[in-house]
Amino acid sequence: MKYIILKSGLEVETSNKSKYDKLNNSEYVCKFFILFILIISFFISFNYIKDINNDKFSNRKIEPHMNKLIKQNFFIIDSNNLEEIESIMYGFSVSIKGILTNNYYKKIGYSEDPEPQGVYIMIRKMGEEIRISQDFSGSFGLYIYENKNTGYFAISNSFLLLEEYLIGKENFTLNKDFSDNLVISDLCTPSIYETMINEIIQIPTNALIVLNIKKKTFKIYYIDYKEDSIPLESEEGLKIIDKWVDKWNYIFRSLKKQTNNILCDLSGGFDSRVILAILLNSGIDMNKIFIHSINDIRHVEDFEIANKISMKYGFKLNNSKIDENGTKLSTNDSIFVSIYSKLGLHKELYLKTKFFTKPIFFFKGSGGEIIRGSPGYTIKQYIDNKFYIAKRIKSLTKELYNSSLRILNRSLSFLKQKKTYYNEYEILADLYLKGRSRNHHSKLALESFLVNEYILQPIIDPDIKQIKYNINGESSHDLIAYIYERFSHDLIYIPFEGKRELNKGSVKKAQKLNKKLGPYKIESNYNENFYIDTKRKCPVPPSKDNNAKDYLRKIFNSPKFINIINQLYNNNVFNWTKAYSEKTTFYPSRNRYGLFAVAKTLEDISNNKRYFKGR
Repeated sequence: MKYIILKSGLEVETSNKSKYDKLNNSEYVCKFFILFILIISFFISFNYIKDINNDKFSNRKIEPHMNKLIKQNFFIIDSNNLEEIESIMYGFSVSIKGILTNNYYKKIGYSEDPEPQGVYIMIRKMGEEIRISQDFSGSFGLYIYENKNTGYFAISNSFLLLEEYLIGKENFTLNKDFSDNLVISDLCTPSIYETMINEIIQIPTNALIVLNIKKKTFKIYYIDYKEDSIPLESEEGLKIIDKWVDKWNYIFRSLKKQTNNILCDLSGGFDSRVILAILLNSGIDMNKIFIHSINDIRHVEDFEIANKISMKYGFKLNNSKIDENGTKLSTNDSIFVSIYSKLGLHKELYLKTKFFTKPIFFFKGSGGEIIRGSPGYTIKQYIDNKFYIAKRIKSLTKELYNSSLRILNRSLSFLKQKKTYYNEYEILADLYLKGRSRNHHSKLALESFLVNEYILQPIIDPDIKQIKYNINGESSHDLIAYIYERFSHDLIYIPFEGKRELNKGSVKKAQKLNKKLGPYKIESNYNENFYIDTKRKCPVPPSKDNNAKDYLRKIFNSPKFINIINQLYNNNVFNWTKAYSEKTTFYPSRNRYGLFAVAKTLEDISNNKRYFKGR
């Protein structure tokens, strides 16, 4: 499917807390300069300073404290080094041709654009222009710093990398609203374009950047994915859903011919059941892939429901084995993988301990709100649900809460500039995809890719996002009910976790619509030359020990860390976070890592001020 590139320019609405009023259509002229950079490696040593390394890797200069995993997957584009940039892909795209990485695109001379599905940044040098595009959900993120007075700009696919790169080059300041919001958010920020730094923005998920090499300028363009444009009830809409299932089953069958290292999540909820509904129509014996369902004290009901489903369809849970052999990562390597992929955007660092020797392909139901509208929240309910921590930190409740409201309102205002919404459920569904899901599911997929695990997310697909259906809190199940009804009818009648149910009106509507096209025909074709990258090797040496979690826990309890946090907030924030992490067993470090992000940015700002003061 072809998508349309629209006008350039990024309009943002800000308060006086944010100094980035507008990234407009005009072109920017930048000056040459030579500066050295001080890089503060907060996580390796709290006050450890290293000089810049002039060693070049691809499109950027990389700091010496970084490992090769980071050098191979992240970049800095400086307006003074545009002539040095070459075509390259970071990450992977998903299409009927394969799971395509840089090795594939390099072989064909970067002669084609990737499909929107996947986790990637594609840089294509095209004459005097360079085009930087991203996947549909903006998994890496594209972060831009721009000095409007001088015309200087820098771009990266890592917020932290760009923040560090600017030390000693440009002034930057804390976005206090954003840091407050991250501290009290349940998991991640819902922000569409803001970051922890006022002067760094993240471009929207449907945007790309075009650089002019000679003029040293850039423009931002939007891609029209035709979202929410084709009614579910129309014949065209119903056929799009069939083609979407056809495509993913073709990918699944083709992948299965190449490898047995395939997993599929299954729980008692709605979203993983959608993926199963698709795969049940693949013609593949489900006992020959690993259907993964968590079986522990927290997921008793989930596992019981998943087991009922497996018995109904004749496959066993957690049965097949995958090859999980790999290179053990060091403490530093694990930390780097997590922080350069998502620190400051997501509060859970998974701290990967292994780079898998053989690629693992993991089908997940990420982004389920795309096909079931939203969680059914009003905006008030969303705030109460996602910012609940604010009510638990005494004396700062109002301050943190109001900061988060400003972040939320600016994101909602940005969405309203681009699209008409008929109720608050519709706009929350879009906020979920372009804000929360991007900073949550997509960052998890990025972190996993760095260790040779490919998370495949059929729901986060612009094809299915074309479907328009009623989202009003009551009939949000129209699309998901139709998917169940058409592709695996009996899934509707197996209980859902938490005693949730599909809307009865949606079920009746799905039954009626399913009769329009007749029975779905299961195909058996596949791509014999389906590409998977078997040449990726772990670029760092194996380690005997990995104590990343303990190491970060020690930093968290160090006097210097506590002092940094308490300078911005009173000690109630640190004390509440510490108490929470010690009493909970479910991701106990989540809120600690939120404070890590704040402390890291404060440390970088402080060192940058010292540099300019000394100069």
